[in-house]
Amino acid sequence: MNLEKSKRNFKIIATIVILFLLAVLAVFIYLMIFRQDIVPKGETHGSFWLKNISLLLAALGFASSALSSAY
Repeated sequence: MNLEKSKRNFKIIATIVILFLLAVLAVFIYLMIFRQDIVPKGETHGSFWLKNISLLLAALGFASSALSSAY
């Protein structure tokens, strides 16, 4: 596999990963704004979403480091 073909494949994979992460972020934002009834009774709105968004950011960090090491 030549270098140009691998660069093109990496750009395609990186675009797919970014689109997937944007879709997950959009779902989180939708749930945070429009579906406030999913917050459990024992937690406040802020603590529930802070915990979940921190998990999302940790997954984003892991995915970006894995993607950069693959390049």
